[in-house]
Amino acid sequence: MRIVFIGSFIALACAPLPAIASNADLPPVGCIVTHTDRLPNADLVDLVGAHFQPTSKGGKVAMTVVSKVVQNCRRTYGWGKPRENAAVQFFSMRVLREDAIERGRRFGLTDGIVTRYVEGLTPDGRAIYAKGGVTPELNRAAFAYLQNVGVKIEGLTPADVQALGQAFNMAIYSEIGEHDAEKAYAGK
Repeated sequence: MRIVFIGSFIALACAPLPAIASNADLPPVGCIVTHTDRLPNADLVDLVGAHFQPTSKGGKVAMTVVSKVVQNCRRTYGWGKPRENAAVQFFSMRVLREDAIERGRRFGLTDGIVTRYVEGLTPDGRAIYAKGGVTPELNRAAFAYLQNVGVKIEGLTPADVQALGQAFNMAIYSEIGEHDAEKAYAGK
């Protein structure tokens, strides 16, 4: 029974599937994303969060599917190791960004809000976020930006403010990581 279950996930990942609208027009660097977008998000987050060494059953199934998809994408696009690595980074960052935005959605966080903020970052601010860091100045600027675009922060509990900040920071980090992966894939 378990083999049939895993086999059905592999068949799902390898079969040509209509992509979800947000992933339909991805360039080749997004091949992994395009062919795994039907897997449960929680399993993909577990997989990426565990650095591709998942411990949950769903994460392990996702790893099997993602491995097969990487092989298929490598054959389809003739990837060498640098492009494969860039595509895996793109996939990881997309999974983390989508999860962060979903966690922040209850506060009003959206893709557009994150994209506009990232576009307005200074090169220094971008570099700090790209390393997974944040400074008090960047945090203040981020929350000022969120208030300016209509995200209601007043009245949130301290735990909610922290949850919103964590989601926004992860969304920023991972969006920058996606852009960096696209550049690496293109050899820039």
